[in-house]
Amino acid sequence: MYPEEAGIKLICPDCRQPLLRRETMYVCTGEGCRRAYPIIDEIPKLVVGDEPPLDLEAWKQAIR
Repeated sequence: MYPEEAGIKLICPDCRQPLLRRETMYVCTGEGCRRAYPIIDEIPKLVVGDEPPLDLEAWKQAIR
């Protein structure tokens, strides 16, 4: 069960904007942040690491 299915809304640990769930990741809705967090074994890994933000076009596709 994913958090939103239990009524829990996730926010980005970096910028505090809401996250959207996609097939394999959660995507930050903040255009300035554009971070993506992987879902591993049905558990979101919400850690700000060395991963660069998504490029603008990839981010726009992900939040649609």
